[in-house]
Amino acid sequence: MFWLDWRELEKHNDWGVRDKDDATAAMWNDGADMWEARSRQELKFAQDQVNALDHITKDTTVLDVCCGTGPLTISLCQKAKHVTAFDFNEKMLDYVRQKTKDAGLENVDFLQGNFNTITAGVDFSPADVVVTRHSPAQGNILKFSTFASKYCYSLALAVPAKDSIPLPGRKGGRWLKSSNENENTQVRPDGRKYGLNITFNLLYEAGANPEIHYVTDRKTFTAQSPDELAKLVFPAGHNLEMIEYLSIHAAKTESGLCYERIQTMAVMGWDPREIQWDELKKLGIEW
Repeated sequence: MFWLDWRELEKHNDWGVRDKDDATAAMWNDGADMWEARSRQELKFAQDQVNALDHITKDTTVLDVCCGTGPLTISLCQKAKHVTAFDFNEKMLDYVRQKTKDAGLENVDFLQGNFNTITAGVDFSPADVVVTRHSPAQGNILKFSTFASKYCYSLALAVPAKDSIPLPGRKGGRWLKSSNENENTQVRPDGRKYGLNITFNLLYEAGANPEIHYVTDRKTFTAQSPDELAKLVFPAGHNLEMIEYLSIHAAKTESGLCYERIQTMAVMGWDPREIQWDELKKLGIEW
């Protein structure tokens, strides 16, 4: 078991390098409105992702870990017996409360806390299935696995090596900024290289047999100028580099500019009961 120290490598993935204190977690509250704007733009994509979660049925309880403004929560409620929306930030959870209320959904409750300090079996009871997407839970996949009794899902954008779309903070700065105002100017860890690959191998060598499949979304945007196009393509925020990228790659038509964005979500699932927890403890591996 563990021919390579995957737990150490896990510390260097996108989420593993971030500070884990409450003050840093609270910083996400500042971007709640922005993330909700992105969620509204990707409703169909989110629905397709939930449709791919085959281990969730009307008899299943689900914990939506680090749910944010609830991009998956509504669809999970419609598919599962009961859903617990879990996040650290009150403003994020307020969005989820309002959306589930507007949808007339009553099979949902809410849990507020920091993933890095909360403990399954102490602060809450494990659910049948846990789901997370783009969250700190992907920086400690073994701990995340303790949150479920039957099945786990980790969703992350699969970025191909040829991808050249500039992302906010990819070269350092705000994405790594912590509550003490530290900055990291190193290149942001690639989500595919230091996320999906590490978590897959970590789980596999711990005894689980992860399965991966993909959900793809295509969306076409049109606008009169690169700046207007950037606001549509990158609703969570854009910069000059993104505007320049679109001015080069967007197709020029009689009515303006046209750009097709293709996003692929990797859906990794595994049974936490397959993990050899006792062997991990003997090796002194903590989570």
